[in-house]
Amino acid sequence: MTNKTIAIFQISTEEDLRFQLDFNGLDLTGRTIKVNVRERLSNALKVSLAAPANLTLVGAGNLTAFYAKASMVGWAKGEYEADVIDETGGTFTRIMAVRFDYNDPGRLVYGVKGNQATVNWGGTQAVVTAIGGVGPPGPANVLTIGDVDTLETGEDATASITGTAPNQVLNLGLPKGNTGEPGDQGPAGTIAIGDVTTGAPGSEADVTNVGTSTAAVLDFVIPQGDDGVAATVTVGDVTTSLPGSAAEVTNVGTSLNAVLDFVIPRGDQGPPGSVVDGDKGDIVVSAGGTIWSIDNDAVTPDKIGDAELKALAGLTSAANKVPYFTGSGSAALTDLTPFARTVLDDPDAAAARATLAALGANQAGRRNLIINGCLRANQRNFAGGALAAGIYGYDRWKADTGGANVAVSAGVMTITSGTIVQIIEGLSISKTGTYVINWTGTATCTVDGVAKTKGATFTLTRGTDATVKFTGAGATLSEVQVEFGEVSTAFEVRLYGDEIGLCQRYYVALVAHVLGYQLNGSSVGGTAAWPVQMRTAPTVAYNGFPVSVNAITASISNISASEARFYCNAVATGAVYFSGNILANAEL
Repeated sequence: MTNKTIAIFQISTEEDLRFQLDFNGLDLTGRTIKVNVRERLSNALKVSLAAPANLTLVGAGNLTAFYAKASMVGWAKGEYEADVIDETGGTFTRIMAVRFDYNDPGRLVYGVKGNQATVNWGGTQAVVTAIGGVGPPGPANVLTIGDVDTLETGEDATASITGTAPNQVLNLGLPKGNTGEPGDQGPAGTIAIGDVTTGAPGSEADVTNVGTSTAAVLDFVIPQGDDGVAATVTVGDVTTSLPGSAAEVTNVGTSLNAVLDFVIPRGDQGPPGSVVDGDKGDIVVSAGGTIWSIDNDAVTPDKIGDAELKALAGLTSAANKVPYFTGSGSAALTDLTPFARTVLDDPDAAAARATLAALGANQAGRRNLIINGCLRANQRNFAGGALAAGIYGYDRWKADTGGANVAVSAGVMTITSGTIVQIIEGLSISKTGTYVINWTGTATCTVDGVAKTKGATFTLTRGTDATVKFTGAGATLSEVQVEFGEVSTAFEVRLYGDEIGLCQRYYVALVAHVLGYQLNGSSVGGTAAWPVQMRTAPTVAYNGFPVSVNAITASISNISASEARFYCNAVATGAVYFSGNILANAEL
């Protein structure tokens, strides 16, 4: 063919996809070649074949493509096109394409012999030549006797065949014998043609009666002609025409250097096959051959010959997982996070950079609304264990209405029983929109009473508190993060001082000191400012008995979100000292 596509290969559903292209004038050595197979109807890419598993290059130009039939089970029957692409150096040059018909064996027409073609490369054009496969049997030839001429005595007998197959005529020339004595009238005789054999060039023609004188059966030996001048015959274009049309062969070359263009009609479609219902081994046929059910264990790693495919088949698929090879013939699964998917679907580097830039713009600054998500802050010095309903242990985390039993080791909380809660203050939710939650560990989660999985999104309203809960007997929890947007990013690691400062908006443990000189019975006071502005005026209490010198009747007043005043009375005139551990609680 004189274009870059040949539509003549035939692939049976009962055989592997295999075809061979022999390139002349194009050296493929050292090139990165791929063959992309697409379904012509949908233009969907079915598979990309590459060396060494699916492409083999022998010499400089003999390219063989292979793909196992077991991997084509789900392919639709019909026409496919295989683009031969040169990806050397990062370029994508389409050299040519092979078109093939994928169908049941009984539905395939006669195509190219051996699925093999020669590609003569002319720089920018591929001239493809191929040998047509064996066509359907032609009709039986009928040879009839034509003219039988009587030659003069002594002349050589002659025989010639006229007409074209399957209807030909044998013409004979038989010499008269010497005149003999008149004999008695004999019975009428018959003559029939027996074997016709081709003799060696230069040998004598021969006719032998292997019958009787009255029922002759003539065997002929006809010598082959002398050898002529050596000629060459090559196949030019091979075109498939409509069923029922006449086959054509046209010599577009010369008599000594023939180039034959073939027009081969497509055969008529054969009758549909039938399969008897029953168990066929790995397949069960039912409903009169219309339903084929493959056994669940029909395709196993042991039945797959390719080591890489066997390694992939041995994996158990799961949500948000992707397979990868750990070595030759071995594979494993790794996480495919929502964040990774936002980059994977980008068509090029520029799009990926734009995605990352957009994420950076949306997620800049303190993006995690969860405080103490890494469970480092512990102002209450909680040692782990049981928590009554509504009681806080580790900063910002309290037990739910049924209580909880928890412990933290190396930043990971283990929930022995119950449920723990963190309420996100509405003032921290500065924008109404979509938010996403993520965490590490095996605990299960709800947000405002609705179950959420890792990477799940939900809507939060500006200025409205949100309740996040985790539970699970024996479950683990760490690196909890709620952030604005639809894509979960890496856990935000904050400095410990910053984390404590965020916690102290809701709970402060500090030591208040009062030092002065006063008369007996008079009061001495001081102001304790909270480290940060607290959520509201806290509830303040002493933690343990205060330490005092010459002081009694300690009291607390003027409590606000910023500070509180502490007083004590002097026992006697002189120096007065008071010190107490103060707990200020403004939790939600």
